[in-house]
Amino acid sequence: MPAIIHVMRHAQGYHNIGSMGVYEKDPRLTTIGLTQCAQVDEASPFNPDLIISSPMKRTIETSAVSFQTAITDGKFVVLLPDLQEIGAYPCNIGSPRTEILKEFGNIARSDLVAENWFGEGTCNTWRTDDIYERARQARLAIRLFADRLIEERPENPNPVILVTSHGDFIPFLVQDYESGRMSSNQHFQNAEWRTYEFVGKANSERARLRETDESLKRRNAERSTQLEQDEGQRQLAHRLRRQDQIWNRESLGSIKSVVF
Repeated sequence: MPAIIHVMRHAQGYHNIGSMGVYEKDPRLTTIGLTQCAQVDEASPFNPDLIISSPMKRTIETSAVSFQTAITDGKFVVLLPDLQEIGAYPCNIGSPRTEILKEFGNIARSDLVAENWFGEGTCNTWRTDDIYERARQARLAIRLFADRLIEERPENPNPVILVTSHGDFIPFLVQDYESGRMSSNQHFQNAEWRTYEFVGKANSERARLRETDESLKRRNAERSTQLEQDEGQRQLAHRLRRQDQIWNRESLGSIKSVVF
């Protein structure tokens, strides 16, 4: 068995309640979200060798509370910018590195995070080609972390890695596009986690992830067919294009309303 990768969506954030929540920059968790995290930690299904998170506040906070037992035992949260959410709405724009460290510096490791990481490259685009590539880079980074853990501790060939990310990005990360359909029961809920493993050649540039049979059984689900995956991919791409169009119209409207 290779490395065990648990992928979790963040708990409920303020952007998840009400239509105006998306305009709050880098929101944190609601009281309900914190309760969801505490329930995950209380169940204690994890004994992680490494915790990796998107550098957004809601994912860091989710990791901090959901995996509090592991953090108390000395684990840190490694921040990986490629795991951030998709799009340009304020709720999906991160905070400067100095601000993150001010709030989470006691538990977070930010070696991979530039000061204004959230504005670099194609991190805020809705273009699916860019998202596919960012997800691939994230998988490569996770696999590299797994390889290093095995090198450092060869007596533990199956390291456990926890990854906390976002509802729209996770389908690209795990390459399960039916989970990107909002109407599908495959969609990741807040604070939901599933288990994956790397498959294919060890040095593959695709670094494919596949949900384990045990994970599917745990959530009473069946592996999606290729037809379901194709339809999920189509719907997800359509939804992202629609979000991009709406945001562009709203941004243009804001500019036109400015009085010079």
